[in-house]
Parts: sequence; C-alpha cells; structure tokens
Amino acid sequence: MPDKPLLLLPRSAPMPREVTRRMIRNNLRLPGRQDQGQRLGPQFTNMLEAFVTDAPAGTSTENILVLETIGRPENFRTAVASVPGLRWLAEIDQEVEADARFFERPKIGSRFFKDRVFALDARDSREITASLKANGVIDEDGILQEGVSDDQIHAVIPEDYREQAEQILAAINEEKASPLPGRMYLSLSNRQALQEIKRMFDTWEQGGRLRFGAGAWGEIFSHLRTMRFWNAKDRVTETGILDYWQKEVAYKRGTASMVAFEIELSYEDDEPSRRERQRHVEALVVREGGTVIASCDMKEIHFHAIKVELPVANIERVLGEDYSALFQDGGILFFRPSPQCAVDAFADGVADDIPPLPEPEEPPVVAVLDGLPFSRHNLLNGFVIIDDPDNFADDYPPREMNHGTAMVSLICHGELDAGENPITRKVYVRPILRPDTESPQERRPERIPKNVFFEDLVERAVRKMFAEVAGEPASAPSVRIINLSVADPDRMFHQFPGPTARLLDWLSFKYKVLFCVSAGNIKEPVLLGVEPDEFSALTGEEKVSVALRTWYGERRNRRLLAPSESINSLTVGALHDDASTPVILDGCLDILPSTDLPSPLSPLGHGFRSSVKPDIVVPGGRQFFTHIGDGEYNLPRLTPRSGQKVAAVPVMAGDRTRTTYTCGTSNANALAVRGASFIHDAVLDVLEEHGIENYEDSMAALIKTLLVHGASWGEAADIIESAVLNGEHTTEVKKGIARCLGYGRPDFAKVINCTASRATAIGFGVIAKDQRHEYQLPLPPSLSGLDCWRRLTITLAWLSPISVDSRKYRKAALTFEATEPANDIGGSRAEAQWQQVRNGTLQHEIIEGAEVRAFQEGQYLVIPVQCREDAGPLNVEVPYGLVVSLEVKEDVDLPLYEEIRSLIEVSVRETVRVV
Repeated sequence: MPDKPLLLLPRSAPMPREVTRRMIRNNLRLPGRQDQGQRLGPQFTNMLEAFVTDAPAGTSTENILVLETIGRPENFRTAVASVPGLRWLAEIDQEVEADARFFERPKIGSRFFKDRVFALDARDSREITASLKANGVIDEDGILQEGVSDDQIHAVIPEDYREQAEQILAAINEEKASPLPGRMYLSLSNRQALQEIKRMFDTWEQGGRLRFGAGAWGEIFSHLRTMRFWNAKDRVTETGILDYWQKEVAYKRGTASMVAFEIELSYEDDEPSRRERQRHVEALVVREGGTVIASCDMKEIHFHAIKVELPVANIERVLGEDYSALFQDGGILFFRPSPQCAVDAFADGVADDIPPLPEPEEPPVVAVLDGLPFSRHNLLNGFVIIDDPDNFADDYPPREMNHGTAMVSLICHGELDAGENPITRKVYVRPILRPDTESPQERRPERIPKNVFFEDLVERAVRKMFAEVAGEPASAPSVRIINLSVADPDRMFHQFPGPTARLLDWLSFKYKVLFCVSAGNIKEPVLLGVEPDEFSALTGEEKVSVALRTWYGERRNRRLLAPSESINSLTVGALHDDASTPVILDGCLDILPSTDLPSPLSPLGHGFRSSVKPDIVVPGGRQFFTHIGDGEYNLPRLTPRSGQKVAAVPVMAGDRTRTTYTCGTSNANALAVRGASFIHDAVLDVLEEHGIENYEDSMAALIKTLLVHGASWGEAADIIESAVLNGEHTTEVKKGIARCLGYGRPDFAKVINCTASRATAIGFGVIAKDQRHEYQLPLPPSLSGLDCWRRLTITLAWLSPISVDSRKYRKAALTFEATEPANDIGGSRAEAQWQQVRNGTLQHEIIEGAEVRAFQEGQYLVIPVQCREDAGPLNVEVPYGLVVSLEVKEDVDLPLYEEIRSLIEVSVRETVRVV
C-alpha cells in the first residue's frame, strides 16, 4: 500500500433529490394548419396509394413509417398506442436545416458577441445587446424580433463598434441559420393504420377535436416536416454497407463468389411475429440464390437479424440501384456489413533475452476477449487462463496468434521498452477471433468467425464468466474489467448506438462489469496535399498544423468505430506516443511529430448525444507513413521498428522469447486495462484496510471513475485550438478539443498515490431514482486565506440500465453540481464544456484558481450526487463511483493530505454504515 493511500469520503444518508425547474422558452416558428394540410395532405394520399398489400414479389404487408418533425414533440409512444395496427419501433433525435416554414428566432444574450467577434470582450457584448434591446431589435429576453432586417440591425449598432459591424451581423445571421432540433419517429404500420392517421390529420387540419386518447397527434401534426416510408436508401445509409459491398464486388466481380452481410429486421415484442418475419425474409434470400448463415435474436437489446450470403452479381445490381424484393421489403431496418474486426499479421520481430518469470497467484480481475494468445511465451507463461469452449485453438497455429499475444503482453507488462513491473494477477482470456479460413495469405488475418454473430459470441462469452451455463459454474466471477480491443472498420458510429454497443451496455449493467473498448483504427490514406520534400522542409509546428487540419477536416469520415460508442464502456483513443527509440526505414515519415497529440490512426468523437468520447487517450505508439503520390500518405508495407514493444509469436518451434513493435488504439486500450488492474488492487487494499463491505456492485464504476480522474488536456489543447479551432466560440473550441482528446491523457499512478500536497478521496454506492447522496471533503485549515494556485478535480461515473427503443437510451442520469465547490475554493471550471460532460455516464470536472478564500474551522466541500430518470422507467438502483482530489503545487509547503486525512477519519465509521 502507498505511504499516502486513497482516502474515503464521508457520505450522508440518502435524501430526496433537489429539483431545479428551468423555464425553457420555445422560439420555434411553425406553419399553420392550412399550410400543413396543403403540404402533407398529398403525401398521405400518395403513401396510401403506394402501400403494398399483397405484392407478387413477396414484400411485406407492413412498412416502416417515418415521421420527421421539426422540434421534438413528446408522447409519440402514446400516440402510436392509440392507433390499431401501428407499432412503436424507435425515435431518434437529429438536426434539420431551417427553411421558410420552420425556423427559430435566435436568442442574443448579453455575452453573445464575446468570442464570436474578434477583439470583443464581455463588456463590449453587453453594450451591443443593450442597444439592440433599446431599439427593439431584440425583446426583453434577448429574442430577435421577427422581420428585422440587416439594415435595421446595422443602424442601431453603437458607434464605437461600427468597425466590427459586418462581423456582428454575420454572427447574428449565422445563429439564425443554425440547425433546428428535430426528431425521426419510426413505427411499423399497415394500410389500415395509415388510413386512421390520415383521418385524424384531416380532422386536425379542419380545426376539429381529435378523438379521446389521440390528442398527442395534434402536436405531432403541427411539428411534422415530412412523412414517408423507410426505403432502400435508409437501409444502407450510414451503416457502412455500401463501401463494404463496393470492395467485395471489386474483388469478386465475375466469379461465383458470395458476399456475406447482415440484415437487421424491425424488432417486434411478439415472438411469433418475429419468427414469421424472419421466415419471410429468409425466403426472399433463397429466392435470390442466397443462403442464410446464422440468426440472432436478443430481446434485451431489441436486436433481430440474420447473416446471409448473396451472389456477387446480385450485390452489383443493388449498387446500381436495381432493388429486388429483398431490398425493398418493408420489415427490414438495416443492411449491415458482416463484422470483419480483422487484424493483419504482425512483423516477425526478433529473438530477445527474456527469462521465464514468476507466475502470479491472484485470481483474475481482467478478462480479454480477443484472439488466442501464445501463452507459452516466456512473458505470458503462467499469466494466462485460457477458456476456449468453441475450440478455436484447433485452427489456430502459434504463428498466427498475433493480436491476442500483443494485447495480453501489454496488459501484463506494459511497453517492454518502459521496463515496468508486471501485474499481480492472472488474466482470463476467451478467444473471439480466429484465423480467416478463406484468406489466401500464408499468414492469415484474425477475425470474427463468419458463421456467428459478433453479438452472440460476446454475449455467450460474458454470460459464461458470471453465470452458471449448462450446469457448469461461472468461469471467471472475480473479473471486473473486460478488455475488448476489437473494432469493426466498416461500422462508424451514427446517431444511435449500434447492436454491439447496446449489448455491451446491457451486459455492463447486468453483471456490474466495466468494458474497456478501443476506439478503432482509421487506416485510410491521409491526403496532406504536400509532397515529402516540401513537408520535410517545414518546421515541426508547421508539420503538426498541416496534419491536424487534414485530420480534423476529415472528422466525418473518422468517427468512432463500433462498438466504442457504448455509453457504459470506457472508450480509449490512442496518443502518438510510446517508450521506444524508433528505427525508421527509408521512405517512412512521421506526419505528426508531437507525442502530445492523438495518433493519426485514432478516430474522433463525439459519442451518443454528443457525449465526450473517446473518454481518454493513452499512448498507442508512433505510427509512421509512406508517400504514395500526389501528397497522399499511407501505412507502410514494411513495418519500421517503432511503436510499442510487445511479446511476439514464434517463427520456429521452441521460439518463446520473440518481441515485435506495434501501434494502434488496441494497444492504448490494453494499457488502460493494465492501469485498471492496478487501480482495482489499490482500491481493494483501502476498502479491506477500513473493513468496508458490500462494494462489489460498485467496483467497476469506481474503477471507471479512477481511470479518468487523472486525465487532463495539457498542452495538446492549445496546439489543437491554434491549428484547427482558432476563432471559434469558446463552447465550440471546448467541444472540438474533446472530440480529439476526450477528457485527455490519464495518469493512472497519480490517482492511487497521494502526496503531501495532493489528497484523493473516493466514494461509491448504489443510488435510486430521485435520491441524493451528499459527500463531504474537509477543507484543510492550512489553505485558508492563502494566495496560491489550487486544483479541485471531481469525477463521477456510473453504469446505467438502458432503454433500447427510446431516443434518450440512458435510463439513469447522475450528476453533481460543481458551482458551489468552485466558489468555495476560489476557482473556475477548466477544460471540458460543462454541459457536454453530463451527456454520458461520466462527469469529469476540473476547477482551478488562485483566489484567496478563508475557510471556517470544520468547513467542508459538499458534493451532492443526484439521480434522475432519463429514458425510464428507472426502477433499479444504479451503481456509481465518485473521486475527489484537492491539490496545490508541490513547491507549496502545506500538509494538505495529512490535514484532510485527519478530518476525514472521524466520519469514516458513519460512511461505512450508509454504504
């Protein structure tokens, strides 16, 4: 145990949540009933005429009905329930461009022009808005009046700001053109249901009263922008299937080869209906000369899909928009690529001087879902427990055990060049990758088997760890952290968590386990637009700027890869950093010469509902590139000796000491899991030292909290802002930096080792809907009245149950309020944007300052953790972890830790009773 271990936060007994009600003014302008009738009446008529009832081609007698609204009316589920033949599927929030019918009058607050207009500060902004208000351009609430012209605005801008008049006008007009909040509702409808909706619409348009129970439709009709049937384009947009099909066709055109992919069906609660729909779609597949490989039906995440193969010629026709009955079937939700998650073979590496190591004896807290590792390697022998019920090892020669070997090596030993100590526990490994049996390569890539669903494989693997299966006891009940360094390159995150992410979220809450998930690797060429000689002549700062502008400019094509959008998981991106001394081959180039920044391989966030993702960025190796022509750069075919040194597979029999170098977010994730293992042991020591019990359900959430607690942006934030975000509004700057860095680079050692000038205290528990748990951190008397810098860091993480058919998805929203603690210590919020940090399942706030504050004896910082229902219904308790640190600079001679520890000790017994 460290000399200065983690402290325990005293906590109050549960109390009711404090509810703050805020009036939200709606400035949305909607068309009238007559206008809506003229626009939408013909749409209803055309849809009814086009509704397929008994098509010879065999398409479904039902269609997925899409209602797209401007604004976000509630109670659509209630509206659906009022119409026979209409069944709820989902609702998804989106942003929609304003037009002449639907628009929003912007709000021009007193600080509106600060940061939006160069050289204007908060005082300048107040003067401008005061003039706009006094002259009737904006109302008392700051809302822009309707019909105000640019000339009218220009005329009332104060004389002192006439030089900035064009910028002021541009800022207002940009705000007027901001996207509007919208929502897309999906429901399964037959023709009779659509007729009933049409009858209600006609009644509403004519000013009539809707029948009892159908009142919610009135609000929907007033906000309705368009309605249509879910079509072939919807089924392939943003799923990655088109790119996947194009690659498959290019490779297999003119052959008798088949193309494998997945068909996700609209989910129905009624099991017989699901079975009938599946039989119907399977018949369409067979009609096209295809075969059905597998099916998957998971009620808990509303996922019902089949994996199929079709002749390449059929796929080629689809790419030409020649859609057969299968691709027009009304009950199909998405076509998705069959998950590849393929990992290419690594370089052979070199034989190294590695003697056998002592075996750890403690049971595993880390599980790895990956490829089969070469467990006889001297670095891994005795560290690994392999559970292979699917017998993947039968077709897994040691020379192809690349990825699993590297991941387990990093978890157990870290980067070998760093010379770190091994972890103290064994690692449980369940293979989910195996060599691609169809690959023509001599050393086959590892991938998810073609004949199973990724979701099914992961669910079975996790269930076996924690539950009795077929009379056998749970195989790894001590596990608290699961490493999943596997991402699907064909599935980028879009709007709503995909099926694998939903599965991880459900499993995480069910078994109270933390998934650490790699953000995925973007391996597409990078178009810098600069030739190598010209690039080499640039300064280091200029090189970084060129690369960042290219990288950030392509952010739409560099999104998170599935399943890293999971809200309960810790998502890990990679930094362009490692402990090696690179040996760079001729022709290789470092296009991002900065170890502070994310790797060119690492995707960009955000996550679901614009939450902070990735959560953290961890060194993943310096990845070099080669020039391929016209200013474009790609990953090298020959691997330089660079990146992170790991155990390697044998080249010949008896070879157990090879090492090689590798890069990527998989590596970063494995190092995060390694940190989690040490964090687990440090927390366990503290809890056992104090005799704390009943912590098991909260342990995973507490580990998640500590993994992020030591994270900060550092110098990388300034580099990113200068290169790609210069001139943006402060909120957009913060969100842009978070898109790249998440909460930043963590310091895993720092969070479990306090110092004389830094005290870290932990709290945890389970909390119910509308409860409030108050934690108290004593303020050290020696800091009272002192003029010195101090930092308060508060991190809260939880595991939320999910509602898979709700746009909100997250059932439990936990928060703490940082305003009062900030005032108490004389600081202000730094780094991540205060609203964005509340959108996921992890709130990380850094408060810094040097304002003098006088503390009264016995004064505490009060940190209230509150729980409210988000998606609902929330009828279970939610596990969470809370970590609070207070620190001053090391050269300030204060006994901060000892003072806080002595003040806390008197309250620990009370904490034990309520946890």
